[in-house]
Amino acid sequence: LATLRAFAELLGHEEAAVLERPFVHYVGDRPVEARRHFHGLREAKPDLAGYALFDHLDTKPASGHDLVEHMWPRREIENYLSPSKTLIGYARREGEKAAGGPLFEEAETARRVEAMEQALTEHVPPIARRNLDDAFWLETKVSDQLLPRVLSSFFDSVRPPNPLRKADYHRLVGFLDSSDVHEDVIAVLDSILAQFRKARPRR
Repeated sequence: LATLRAFAELLGHEEAAVLERPFVHYVGDRPVEARRHFHGLREAKPDLAGYALFDHLDTKPASGHDLVEHMWPRREIENYLSPSKTLIGYARREGEKAAGGPLFEEAETARRVEAMEQALTEHVPPIARRNLDDAFWLETKVSDQLLPRVLSSFFDSVRPPNPLRKADYHRLVGFLDSSDVHEDVIAVLDSILAQFRKARPRR
């Protein structure tokens, strides 16, 4: 939710307001559990509209008018964070913060950007650095198999402890331009908004 909200805010998408206070129930990647929960709620509100979003599944989720089910074409939402760009931006900002003033800012920033470039080189195949649509970005579980490793290598080099935990990965969206947001993300935001417009608040 935090990552979707960050993307919507970056885009200035109408969905940003919808995601401020949504009713959310987390079911992991279990479509059956999502349906069970949704249809249980429909006992109390027969015109309920819902949207279920999953990581990439082995089988395509079912879909209907009242409960729309969707899975990310890539492995998970973190696969749309463009780590090759956002982590460099993150390193640059860390350098600016560590410098404590303009006198050392250029040197500290350069040191951290170089360390992040090295960490990315160690863990991302060269072809994936050149091609953001390479299979690496589709299939790798970025939140577990890439970001922790790159960040660990980076902070081992620059020494301070790693302040960026999994729950904070949504902050990387802030280092993207709106033109960097993948069409898959825009399609999901549009789809959630369309489903939201079917909702009828209980008065």
